[in-house]
Amino acid sequence: MMFIEAKFSIGQTVYLSTDKDQLRRLVVAITIRQTGDMYEVACGSDSSYHYDFEMSETADVLLTSSN
Repeated sequence: MMFIEAKFSIGQTVYLSTDKDQLRRLVVAITIRQTGDMYEVACGSDSSYHYDFEMSETADVLLTSSN
């Protein structure tokens, strides 16, 4: 039997490091691949797949501020 320890869990709120608006997203699925775990995250009716290093539990407020 194999056990996979995912960094994020289904139902958890996350933020994408590349999203300048820092919209809240919800983890809706986890896919195990040879290259690493992929997380499907949803924001409204849109969803996309990301690796854990692209996501954070906290928003990056520096991305949302305009200078």
